[in-house]
Amino acid sequence: MRGLVGKTLDHYLIMAEVGQGGMATVYRAVDNTTSQEVAMKVLSPTIAGDRRFIRRFRREGSLLARMKHPNIVPVLDYGESQGFVYLAMPFVRGKTLAAHLKSNQLKLSEVIKWIEQVADALAYAHSLGVIHRDVKPSNIIIDENNNALLTDFGLARQIEGSNTLTGSMLLGTPAYMSPEQASGEPVEEASDQYSLGIILYQVFTGRLPFDEEAPMATVMMHIQEPVPRPGRFNPSLPDAVERVILKSLAKRPAYRYSSIAALKQAFSAAIAGDSNEKTQVMHKPSDEILQTSRKQRQGGGGLSKIFRWFVAPLLLVAVIGGVWWFQRVANNPVPTATIEVLPVFETPADEAVVSYPEETAVPAVLPTAVQNETCPGLSMFNFQREGSTVSWSLDNSLQQPVQLKNAAFQVPEDNWLTMLALDQVVLLEMDPFSQPDPGAVLEIPADERTIIPAGKTVHFELRYAVSDPLPGYAVELLFDEGCTLQTDW
Repeated sequence: MRGLVGKTLDHYLIMAEVGQGGMATVYRAVDNTTSQEVAMKVLSPTIAGDRRFIRRFRREGSLLARMKHPNIVPVLDYGESQGFVYLAMPFVRGKTLAAHLKSNQLKLSEVIKWIEQVADALAYAHSLGVIHRDVKPSNIIIDENNNALLTDFGLARQIEGSNTLTGSMLLGTPAYMSPEQASGEPVEEASDQYSLGIILYQVFTGRLPFDEEAPMATVMMHIQEPVPRPGRFNPSLPDAVERVILKSLAKRPAYRYSSIAALKQAFSAAIAGDSNEKTQVMHKPSDEILQTSRKQRQGGGGLSKIFRWFVAPLLLVAVIGGVWWFQRVANNPVPTATIEVLPVFETPADEAVVSYPEETAVPAVLPTAVQNETCPGLSMFNFQREGSTVSWSLDNSLQQPVQLKNAAFQVPEDNWLTMLALDQVVLLEMDPFSQPDPGAVLEIPADERTIIPAGKTVHFELRYAVSDPLPGYAVELLFDEGCTLQTDW
C-alpha cells in the first residue's frame, strides 16, 4: 500500500508512511477540512475484502469513536474510500514503550505511572464492553508530556455475546497472548490483564517469560508452560511485586485478579510499602542466567529442535484448524493471527530505591513462595486452589538438573489423596476405597519422570477427594543431596 502516499482518501491527504504491521499500514495524513494532522490506519486489502469483517468494522468503529479517555488515543473518524478501510486518529508525537525498552534506562517512577495509566485506560474500555486483545509495548505511546497512551483498538471488539458484535477471531501478538486467546477460546477482560502482566514481567526482568524463535512455539508455551519466577532473573525484585506479576499471569482466567482495577490496586500496594528494599527496573541478568537462557532458547539438543520447529507448529496448526472448522460450521469468521518480531534491547543498570510491603493480600488458606537454605536455587511458588485440586509451581534456577527423590503428603481426617501430577504426567494415583487410613503419609518413589531440568519451571497438581476447604494438608518434596522443601495449609 506504499502507493497511497500523496493520494486522498475521503478528505484525508496521505503524507507519509510511518509504520506497518501484519493487518494494517499507518500513515501520517492531513485532514483537508480542519488542517489537523492525523494518523491513518489503513487495513490490509486482504482483510478489507471480507464483507463480514467490514460490517463488524463499521459497528466497532462507531463504538471506538465514542471512547473518550485521557490515556487512550481516540478514534476521530472511520470509513471506506476507493476500496480501502481506515481509522483516523490524532497524530501523537512521542515514542512507544517498546522503543523506551529498547533504548532508554527506565526510571521506576515512570514505569509505575505508565502501568497505572494503561490500567486505567483498560478499565475504562472494559466498562464499555471493549476488550483490547493486543496489549503490548508497541501499542503504548509515551507522549511529549511523558504520559502513556494506549492505542490500536483496531483488534478490539465488544464482549462475546453482546448485541453489537459476534464471532471470535484468533488475533494478537504471540509474546503477549493469553492462553485462552492462543487456544481460540472466548476472550474476556482477563486476557488484557494477562498481556499487561507480560509487560510487567518484561520491565522488571528485562526479558519475556516466553520468547522462542518460532512464534508458534511461543504460543504453545503460553498454553502449556508454567511461567518462570521473575525473581530468578531479577533477584532484587521484592516478593510482593513478584506475587502481583504471577497472579496476573495465571493460566486460568479465574485465578487472575477480578479486574484490571484490582490488578492496579495490588500493584500500587506492592510499590507503596514502608520497607527500604532496592529493586531494579529492567534488571540485567547474571552471566550464568544468560547462559542458561541461551541454552533453553537453543533447544539443548536435537529433540528440542525437532519439537520447536516441527511438533510445536503442527500442534498449533491443529488447534487453529480445529477452531477454524468449528467457526466455519457456526458461520463465524476464520481465525487469523498477527505475528510480530520483537526488538532486541539492552537492559540498563540499577535505577531507584523504593519501599515495598512485606506482604500483599493472598488467599489465607494457601502458602506463598517456599524456599529453604539447604536448597539454593529451588523454590515452590504460585500456590492456587480450585475445587478439589491444589496446584503450585517449582522453579529450578540451577545450572544442573535435580531429581525429586521422594514426596510425602499429609491429608486431614475424612479426606483422601487421589492424584499427584507433574506437568500433567500422573506420578501417583490412589483409589479412595483402597488406600491407607485418612491422615496417613503417602510416599512416591523417584524415577525419570521426576527429573527437573536446569533452568526449568514445572507445575504440580495435587487432587483429593473432598472439595471443601479443609485445613491440615502438608507436602514435603525431597531432592538430591538432602534438599527438602516443605509447606502446609
